Amino acid sequence: MLDIQGPFDNASIIWGLAIFAALYETPEQVVRLMEQVVDVTLAVVQEHRRIDGCPLDEHDGAWNHLGGVCVRNDSSICVGPRHYRDLIRGCDERLLAPYGGWMHFCERAAWWPDLLDIPNLRGINPHQGEFYDLYSMYEQCEAARMPIVQWTTPLDRRCRERIRTGFSRSISAADYDAARRLVDRLHATGHADGEGA
Repeated sequence: MLDIQGPFDNASIIWGLAIFAALYETPEQVVRLMEQVVDVTLAVVQEHRRIDGCPLDEHDGAWNHLGGVCVRNDSSICVGPRHYRDLIRGCDERLLAPYGGWMHFCERAAWWPDLLDIPNLRGINPHQGEFYDLYSMYEQCEAARMPIVQWTTPLDRRCRERIRTGFSRSISAADYDAARRLVDRLHATGHADGEGA
């Protein structure tokens, strides 16, 4: 599946930085643009899949086990929970409705708990884990049965003891031997993070 970004990310590229003022001054125009972005994105996804012959709900990336589309909300992290809920979320829901998928965001998304009840959302990818309390996030996600995928920061002892399902971790290794040691630790302990983490 091609990288479709998300309704607000694409709208912010089209509109430019002035979109953030427009969220206050002319929010209905921002929503209208995002709705058009969703229409075009869904048409592009269908055409892409017609050309490549893959199922509409299949994704080729690291999360292909989740299927569907990846809605990227990197620009949306600049808005608060109210603006996300009132202006952006509806377009994210529309984009996810036909195929399902997951949502990616970098930095601190103050609105992330509002994602947990979006229909057809199959997982969240809060890419920069250092901005979050993983234990608290996991507790909320587990209650909502929402997986956290591709977590990027080390897990502390409390998280290693608590987290057993609905979670995937992304770790870089310096070389092949270091990667093998990480795999061995994962198989032995259930986590690849060291005891000192």
